[in-house]
Amino acid sequence: MLQLIQEQSRTIVISSHILSDVEKVIDHAVIMKAGKIVADAGFDELREKYSRVRLTALSGELPEPLDFANVLECQRNESEATLTVADLSPDQIEAAAAKINCQADIQPLPLEDIYRVVVA
Repeated sequence: MLQLIQEQSRTIVISSHILSDVEKVIDHAVIMKAGKIVADAGFDELREKYSRVRLTALSGELPEPLDFANVLECQRNESEATLTVADLSPDQIEAAAAKINCQADIQPLPLEDIYRVVVA
């Protein structure tokens, strides 16, 4: 299959629930929920759209609430938080983190997590 994918003139449709394997070979994703398309984009575009941000307070505790836009999920304790965010550039994330005196570690989401937040 990997040889077939390399040919420019081919399109291969893969339907699978094993997304960790699928993301290794795709360049475009169509995500469906209840028979309806909820996302249709290049895989790189999806990975730029959704990020996981680990915030660490540089001194003291994290403020309540965290001043971040477009938060889809948040898990936190007093000094650390892990956010899933959409449509924020790394510069916007860094600026928001600096505003609340935090360090931000930004990672793109794997396809499995992108799927989970898109169909939620």
